[in-house]
Order: sequence, then structure tokens, then C-alpha cells
Amino acid sequence: MRACSRGRALAMLGAFSVAGLPAASSAQAATPIRIGVANSDPYMVPVFAQELGSFRAAKLDVALSTMTNGAVIMQAVSGGALDVGLGDILQLTNAVHHGLPLAYFIGGAIYTNKQPTQMLCVPKTSPIRTAKDLEGQTIGCINLKSLSSISIYEWLRKNGADPSKVKLYEINFAEMAPALARGQIPCALVGEPFLSAMKDEVRRLGDTFAAIAPQLYINCWYASRDWIARNTDLARSLQRVFYQTARFVNANRNRGDIVAIEAKFTRVDPSLFRESAHNLYATSLDPKLMQPVIDVGLRYSLIDRPVSSTDIIVNL
Repeated sequence: MRACSRGRALAMLGAFSVAGLPAASSAQAATPIRIGVANSDPYMVPVFAQELGSFRAAKLDVALSTMTNGAVIMQAVSGGALDVGLGDILQLTNAVHHGLPLAYFIGGAIYTNKQPTQMLCVPKTSPIRTAKDLEGQTIGCINLKSLSSISIYEWLRKNGADPSKVKLYEINFAEMAPALARGQIPCALVGEPFLSAMKDEVRRLGDTFAAIAPQLYINCWYASRDWIARNTDLARSLQRVFYQTARFVNANRNRGDIVAIEAKFTRVDPSLFRESAHNLYATSLDPKLMQPVIDVGLRYSLIDRPVSSTDIIVNL
């Protein structure tokens, strides 16, 4: 199919959003929504909605603030500097357990074993072949207390290694390739688009997220329960725009205008996105995709007690 022009894409998504949304009230249009994002693929849905005109078509006044990571975003939401943020299940569950009145109301990025976006990698010349070979070694990981870290532990356990004999080292995706090349670390859990960029230099050892479940939420969108209660119609409209944008982008990830938006925001060469696997963006909020993360989080004590979906979800 021939790629659409940027103008045509704006018209298509704008018309799609208007058709699917109720007419926004003047009160809604006057209420700004402050959303925290970071420069990586899971955070891109509101960026696409902003760039493609979907928020404007729905008469939503959205301001995006780019921050370094999910922890900083959660601090801003908790402190009232932002209204909406994106965080993983472990992060939000622990925040709720410590008294922060936060709740998910929009599904985020979904891992699927049909198209993994993070893989455990070693240099092509590495003697490491199995999970057992990693005992006594160090593995690079984007965050030491996260879905990524527990996925490494669970993959090691399920493949016959002792997780307690492996050390994790916190390192950004962009720094993993040079660290592997220099021998600074023997192994790393590398994410896209860097995973595709490194394909000639590394050997893929395993899909660690698959050790948790075939499908699960990487993260979801949340706000304070008070904000949702005070702005329920606004939250519903935002949810609809997110899901409509997710459907549109899921179906058009390699189209020129979509690639250009993500490349501009993440500051990554557009050619890498055309070669990369992509996260699937959620079009609903499904507690079943949270439970595997909760179960494994409890196993490795990154969640301190059991949690029910009603503790962390607001159904609009």
C-alpha cells in the first residue's frame, strides 16, 4: 500500500477520533491534561496523538512533559506536577502499598512473545551458551527493580540457573553495545531499537519476558484516584483517544509519517525503526495481563504483599 502523506494521515486520524468521541464540553476543552512521557517506545501513544492531531480533534488540551524515566514521572504525578503518567505494575503496586492513591485507567504497552522487543544478548564470540553459564557473571539491565530485572531472574530459574549467583548492573540501552564490546559486561538485556542495531555484533541468548508469560503489560497509564474522580468525563475522553491512536499506530507502524514521529521524539535514526520489533499498544485495560507480573514480583520480593486488580485499577 502506498504511504499516505502527513496531511492525509492527520485527516484520517482526526476524523476517526471525532467519529468515536462524544462532543467535548467547553469545560473539558478548558481543562489542561499534563502527561509525563519519556524518550522510548512504550511512552509514544500520547506523542502520536499529539502529532497526528487526535487530541485537538477531540478538543482535549494536552501538555506533554518529557522526563528521564518512569520513577521521575511517578514522583511528579504524586506531587501534583503532572496528571497522568506511565509506570510498570511493580512500580505502581508498591506506590499504592505505601499509601499513594494512584490507579491505572488506560492500558499501555504490551509484550508478546510473537514480537519480543527485549532480548538477553552476549557478544557473538562469547563462550556463554546457557543460563547456567551466567552464574558468577554480571548482566546489564535497564533498571534493577523492574519488570526487566525480574524477567532475567525468572528466565535464569526456569532454565536451570541460580538467580542468586548472578549480579545485575544498571545501564541504559544506548550504552549496552559499547559495554558488551569492551567486555565491561558479558551479557545484557537489550531493548529495541538498539537490539536491531546490534544484530551483527551480538548473539541472542533468550527472551526473558517469555519466562513470565506469553503476553503481559510492560506498563500502563495511571493518575491519582482524586484526579480521575474529579475529571471522569475527561479521563474517558482521554482513554478513547489513547485507544483509537493505539489501533491506528499498531496497524501502521512502518508507515513513513509514523516512523518520522517516533524518530524525531526518540532522536533515533528512522532506519532503525523500520528494522525493529515494536511494542503492541493496548486498546483496553485487562487485569489478566497484570497478574503474571504481580506473581513473579512477589516471588522475588519486588512486591511486598499480594494485590488485587481492584487495588490498582479504576474502571471508567
